[in-house]
Amino acid sequence: GAHAVRALLGFVPRLAGGALNGVLGHTGEELAALARDPLGSRCVIDGILDGPVAEPPFSSATSTLFDKLQGRLAPLAADRVGHHAVKKLFGALPPARRAELTQELAAASHRLEGCAMGRAVVEACLVREYLEGESAYHAAVGR
Repeated sequence: GAHAVRALLGFVPRLAGGALNGVLGHTGEELAALARDPLGSRCVIDGILDGPVAEPPFSSATSTLFDKLQGRLAPLAADRVGHHAVKKLFGALPPARRAELTQELAAASHRLEGCAMGRAVVEACLVREYLEGESAYHAAVGR
């Protein structure tokens, strides 16, 4: 199943729309569980985030995935498998939405600093810079 979805997401963007709609038709909790699963994360979530995220339908799919995972990002960031999806989501989002993701992670920064996966996400998603202030965050994003 997961490998078949990955293959469908590898088609040209106009043909991948149906697979994207099918995946994103799931609830946020189901998508978070998929992101915590080794095969689901690598095949399905990476299939979305490795696509041409600047073009439709992948651009809207990335935003929809983020919207559905909001409120679940901190636990995912501390998860052995889920942290990978959070880092990839940060890289795939447009700059304006990255700040929203970082804000959610910043609210749980003490929890994330307690494990290696969380610390990797804190670093990759510029949480420390966000906590230092807006100018430090924007300077880091610009690098």
